[in-house]
Formats: sequence, C-alpha cells, structure tokens
Amino acid sequence: MNKYTKLTLLLSMVMGMATSMVSAQLTLVTIIGDSVGNANFEDTSLSASTGGTPYSQIPFWENMNEASDPNFRVTQGMAGHPLNDADLGGTPGTNIYGAFLFKDRFSGNSTGYTMKAGDIFGLKFDISHHGGAAAWADGGDVEAIMFTTDATVDALYNMTEDPNFMQLASFTYTILEEPFWNMDVSAGTFYIASEADAGKKVYVAFTLRTSGANSPFPRLDNVVWQVFTTDTGPTDWNGFPIAGDGVSVDTGNFLGWIDISADPWLWVYATNNYIYTSEGFNESGGWAYWLK
Repeated sequence: MNKYTKLTLLLSMVMGMATSMVSAQLTLVTIIGDSVGNANFEDTSLSASTGGTPYSQIPFWENMNEASDPNFRVTQGMAGHPLNDADLGGTPGTNIYGAFLFKDRFSGNSTGYTMKAGDIFGLKFDISHHGGAAAWADGGDVEAIMFTTDATVDALYNMTEDPNFMQLASFTYTILEEPFWNMDVSAGTFYIASEADAGKKVYVAFTLRTSGANSPFPRLDNVVWQVFTTDTGPTDWNGFPIAGDGVSVDTGNFLGWIDISADPWLWVYATNNYIYTSEGFNESGGWAYWLK
C-alpha cells in the first residue's frame, strides 16, 4: 500500500455521508502533497542548504505566529526515513529534507483552498521521535490545525494578530518513540465544510505541544492534505496542471512555480515579481512583459 492509498481509502469510507449532502459526484483533489505546495520539503529553488534552512528560503512554508525567521527545514535526522531505506523498499538519497517542529511555534503552508459546502478534508503526514531522551522526558504531541482567514497568508502573516483568524479543526497525535518514524499518521475525516463555510479560504498549520521546559525536535515530512469536492474548476493552465488550490501551477523548467490568480498577470516565484502575458502563453510561443 503506497503513501497515498491509506488516505484515499479512509476518505472513501465517508463518501456515503458526503453524497447525502451534495448531489454532484465528488472528486479527490490534493491541496498539498509531494511537490504540490512543497509538502515534502524537497523544493530547493530558493536554497539548497545541506544544513538548516530558514522559512524565508523554503517555498510555501511560513512561521505563522512569530516575527522571526529561524531554521525550519533540515537534512539532519532524515537519512533514517523509510523512503531512504533500501531494506524497506526505499531509495537512499531520495528523501533528503524534512522540517522540525518547535514548541508552540506554528509552521503553516501558504497554499490555501476555497471551500465548498460538503467538502470533506483529510490529512496525513510522517513524524519522527527525533532528539535526546532529556528533551522527550515530558513527551510531545504534534498538533495540526485547519483555519480560515480573509488575510493574505505569506511571510508577514501572524495568526495571533489576525482578527479574522478562525480555527475550524484540530488534530493531536502523541509521537511514539518506537518506531522512530511514525509513518502515515492520519487525521481521518479532518473536517466537513458546511454551507456557512462556502467561499472561505482555508489553510493548514502544525505545531509541537509539550508540558516540559525543553522542546524536542520531531521531524515532519510528506504532508498530504486532500479534499473530496464537488467542483474542481479548470484542471490546467495553458497545458500545465493546476494545483489543488486552483491558482498554483508548476511549469517546470519554463517558469517554475507561478500563481495565476490575476491571469494574465502571473506571479513568478523564482523571480519574485509579476509578468504580463499573452493569451495561451507557454513554452511553444507567446510574449510577456517583465516588471522591473
């Protein structure tokens, strides 16, 4: 059973409840997962550090309740991930990066999703028991939350200062010492959107909870946030697939990741600016104006 199958099967179990809420056929959409939303932390377009990497150099991930830019992505502790273990069917060196959680610091993904009534959300991730025994003396739980806000979620966003912040769902998991990597931790049916939720944009964030004075440093990896929804909208932009948030597109070697929410104005993450493009602009032809 592969890393996505468990969540898909779990969400399939609640299909009966969902179809009683909506008449249209539901479609499974990955909001973040693998390279979408840098859910596996392997996107090195802003930095290819072999040590600690701060939030500002990690695409799509933000420190959401502190006005600071500490390290979040790491390579330390990742060699033992099962995806790197040949004895477990993995390929050494393919899962290089993970992220560490810190006590009461919320690390969130800026890839949002606009809800529709009847949407069924699922969440899964890998988490490790990384750190010395003293740091784990009082245990540790990973908490995942799903929240909505009208604010722009970016490097300047702070949920503690946002009057529009509203938590919709929370999932807490006690990190086990054995096995070292707690794989495919699932929140089950994380949330079901109501009529009142329709049109609101939601995000997901993670933190570490512990009663101790010291903070262990568990490794987070391979986040998958999915939704069964009734309307996926356009599935591609000029031949490139649109991510689950409906506005993010990975154009590969052409422009890299872009945001098409203001099309024909496109936000290009690699150059950190907007470009204005002709209709049908892609690798085969067209024109564009770059803002300086």
